[in-house]
Amino acid sequence: MYNPFSLLSVQLLTAMVKSPKLFVREYYERGNPNSHQKTIQPFLLTWYDKEDEVEKSRAYFHLQQLPASSKPYLYDSEHLADYAKLLIAANQPIGFAIYINVLATQWQAPTYLKKCIHQYMLQHLTWWHYTKTHQLNLHLKDKYGKLYIQLSWKNNKAEVLLQHIENCTVCVTT
Repeated sequence: MYNPFSLLSVQLLTAMVKSPKLFVREYYERGNPNSHQKTIQPFLLTWYDKEDEVEKSRAYFHLQQLPASSKPYLYDSEHLADYAKLLIAANQPIGFAIYINVLATQWQAPTYLKKCIHQYMLQHLTWWHYTKTHQLNLHLKDKYGKLYIQLSWKNNKAEVLLQHIENCTVCVTT
């Protein structure tokens, strides 16, 4: 599984909490490079601007959507106990991998993912036909801790859950 998120660091956390933030924690399967081994507990923190009422509502909505099995928690950077826990997480304690939902602004899909996207489009977006005049643009997006690939060309746009693209079988011919 492709993981575009970075590990949380003290430096990044310190920069982020200069203005009040809410962080939603959830189990993050993509963060475990050895998913067949359960030696590391990967978690994802999704940040929201606490001073923006819409963002605040989104944080609570995100939290409510998570199953109890994902070990959800809401951290408030203005509460000392929560901030102390965030600092511990930012130090990457042994047995854990704590990621933050910060994406690179200039994202390039890896080659294998481009092949999966092409196969997905052949199987699920059959009405789209590639021509040199219709260049496909790819953008990685995060919504409530889930990753989507936005496919856009001409005046068309589709957002597809990354997991669906990854589960698409790539046809290999010899």
